Amino acid sequence: MVNDQLWEIALCKEGHVYVFRFDKAGRFDAAGHRALLGVLGRFAADPGLNFSWHDAAVVCKIVRQPCPESGPAVASPPTGGRLA
Repeated sequence: MVNDQLWEIALCKEGHVYVFRFDKAGRFDAAGHRALLGVLGRFAADPGLNFSWHDAAVVCKIVRQPCPESGPAVASPPTGGRLA
């Protein structure tokens, strides 16, 4: 979490870092959610990226979790990666 309004998820996998930033209010907005799903899908479908459909599902799961009052969202990291 960067501040009360801006949230950040970083997926670190085999030397690559994928950072997703979103505002607290927009994460529950239907248009924002569709945009995020589109980005995750493009990343997962790109053979040039080391980003799998499993990685996309993990990020999507974290975004759908309720915002904690303090501290980062926590989820199990994908195989071969870690969440920062």
